[in-house]
Amino acid sequence: MPALLVLNARVRICEGNQVSEDAFRRRTYSAGTKIFEEGEEGSHAYLIERGRVQISANRRGFDFAIAMLGPGELFGELALIDDKRRSATATAVEETEVMAVGHQQLTRRLERADPVLALLLRLILKRLRRSLHQVLGQEGIGYGDDEQAGTTRDRSLEHAAENAISEIKRVHELDLAIEHRDFELFYQPIIRCSNGEVAGFEALIRWRHPERGLLAPVHFIALAEETGLIVPLGLWALEQACSDLQLLRERSLHADPHRPPLFVSVNLSVSQIKNPDEIGQLSDLLKRLGSKAESLKLEITESVLIENPKLFSNVLADLKRLGITLAIDDFGTGYSSLSYLHHLPVDTIKIDRSFGQTMLESYSSLQVVRAVIGLASELGIDVVAEGIVSVKQFQRLRELGCGSVQGFLFSEALPVGKALSFLEEPVDLDLESIGAPDSSLR
Repeated sequence: MPALLVLNARVRICEGNQVSEDAFRRRTYSAGTKIFEEGEEGSHAYLIERGRVQISANRRGFDFAIAMLGPGELFGELALIDDKRRSATATAVEETEVMAVGHQQLTRRLERADPVLALLLRLILKRLRRSLHQVLGQEGIGYGDDEQAGTTRDRSLEHAAENAISEIKRVHELDLAIEHRDFELFYQPIIRCSNGEVAGFEALIRWRHPERGLLAPVHFIALAEETGLIVPLGLWALEQACSDLQLLRERSLHADPHRPPLFVSVNLSVSQIKNPDEIGQLSDLLKRLGSKAESLKLEITESVLIENPKLFSNVLADLKRLGITLAIDDFGTGYSSLSYLHHLPVDTIKIDRSFGQTMLESYSSLQVVRAVIGLASELGIDVVAEGIVSVKQFQRLRELGCGSVQGFLFSEALPVGKALSFLEEPVDLDLESIGAPDSSLR
């Protein structure tokens, strides 16, 4: 049977065989049609939706049936993954409909996959190829001793191995760092809009890497999340924050005995509240901390909460019963309705920095900030605007009735020693020249 050529997205008649395709993805082959032949370059893998496909190979002039496949089974994937020519022929036994998976669709997913899993997959396929050719009595693993293709495959496997080894080393490095506590919490001040006083600090973790120096969270938090190491790292951060909080509160009272008690905000990972076992660990820690936990504020990103508001509402309610306060971080980025706020037992909303930094130029950003502050005020929820870098931004937020702000206008994140010194120095803002908030602008 001659090979079929698919030349358009709908129907093409070619030498008596009909192939139909929906947007170059769904294809129908009549009985006896070869979907691909042994020795061809592989451009697609196929998922059978209906019909049957025989997989066969020719050795010494004889066709050997290797497998008979039916609906729900995938074939043709080997050539896509390891860049080899087809090692067998696929023939439709009866009218068969398949979904075609393109080379790029598959390779893009492999590139995004965990490097260790990608390496294991390539090694398994290599061994499967070798076993198949041994069974069929063919020496070697290539067609026509295609040296260039072989080199490409070897390099591909080497690249996968390099990525996997690098990933394993990174995870081992991070695991050791957690064991040895090679981390440090830095503290960014949160400033009250009304009087410029320090209301509290947000704890931000840093990794003191022996070779790469001080690393920000962007360099390791994603890896910690993927591997589950975020749980012990998060518990350490909570314990350290409580320890540092005691020092910060004492220094704050020494600087001004009438200043309200400070709080410290600590980011909470979704991994720490999704699994019942992890929630139990977190609850046990907070109970052990006792009264120290009362000045903790746990921050959960909005994008996490809107995945399942009902589930997380129950989890947050359990945490609140332990005496801590709760904040929604990066608020506004989840594109969710403000109406769900009254269902969540939160004390603070932190408006994402993207709105505070653009509200002077963007009317839509300004309206988001105004709406959030207005609704939070009605619900008795505090509001913190993040990422504030200019006096004009600060002034506008005061006018809108925002409770507190944080950002480089006041200070970057500081090691605990410098945070203690910061408490003894007044914030360098002339609030009188800025003027009192104008309620008519809210």
